[in-house]
Amino acid sequence: IMSRADDNAVMEAVDSEVSVTCTDMGLVQKVFQLALLCTKQHPIDRPRMHEEARVLLWLMPAPA
Repeated sequence: IMSRADDNAVMEAVDSEVSVTCTDMGLVQKVFQLALLCTKQHPIDRPRMHEEARVLLWLMPAPA
């Protein structure tokens, strides 16, 4: 799966129902890639929780 993130084929690993219900697949891809960073084998290579939270907040759409 990590190699799929590198070649922009992340969406092949995402449930097909997501593409039916989601309006921003680019956002799904970014969140998926963040999740992959959190699964790195060595803890030192993983982002810290405050970094993850900052990225997720940045990715959230502005309130309407």
